[in-house]
Amino acid sequence: MRADEVDSPAAWAAGRAYACMLSRMATRTRTTVTLPDDLLAHARSASGGNLSAYIEQALRAQQLRDAAPVVQAWRGDRGVADVEEFSDLFGEDVA
Repeated sequence: MRADEVDSPAAWAAGRAYACMLSRMATRTRTTVTLPDDLLAHARSASGGNLSAYIEQALRAQQLRDAAPVVQAWRGDRGVADVEEFSDLFGEDVA
């Protein structure tokens, strides 16, 4: 990389993206889970080669579903809107 490219917006963005990736990786913990063969086969097939990201998305969706009753109680009568908002923000699989 040339000296004049170091201060470019693209170089800054690339450096920022790399730093974000490293910070996310630094907070990851490897674990082992036991799954039925059919469920694991489906997850591997659906993951597009990134099983960890697929499982993370599924767990985050479940985390939001688990939190929904508390959020609905806190927001009162907006319960239906919360489900729609969660779907808009995080995908239909969350609601």
